[in-house]
Amino acid sequence: MILRDIKQWLTVMCGGILLLGTAAAPAGGETVVIVSKSSTITTLSANDARAIFLGKITKVPGGSNIQVLLQENDSAVHTEFLEKLVTRTNDQLRSLWARRVFTGLVSPPLQVSGDQAMLDNVARLTGSIGYISRDAVNDSVRIVYTVKD
Repeated sequence: MILRDIKQWLTVMCGGILLLGTAAAPAGGETVVIVSKSSTITTLSANDARAIFLGKITKVPGGSNIQVLLQENDSAVHTEFLEKLVTRTNDQLRSLWARRVFTGLVSPPLQVSGDQAMLDNVARLTGSIGYISRDAVNDSVRIVYTVKD
């Protein structure tokens, strides 16, 4: 009787862990870095994309400021973005930005809620850059980098 209860409990727990693991993957399976169609940025290397999201590159060629947009912390796209491109934890990224903003050299990143909000803001805000699931891309933005494993 006790052994059967333990087996049932383990089955339920393992199933829950598997479900949590699948929730961490973005819906589209691939995260892309986007800019508005009017941006002068046409493509980015991994190093340049990382440098922009770490606040090390703050201007586009020609001198316009870059406005970084980040998704909310609990977003699967944000998690993949942090792990595969930025290679920092969320706490490390926030700390890094806090130090950069404190110096007065950069504006803080704007935080948005999900792919649609990111898409709307990047399309609307001149000089902005963000990231979404590839499946959410439409013709109002340009993909400048695809996040790789």
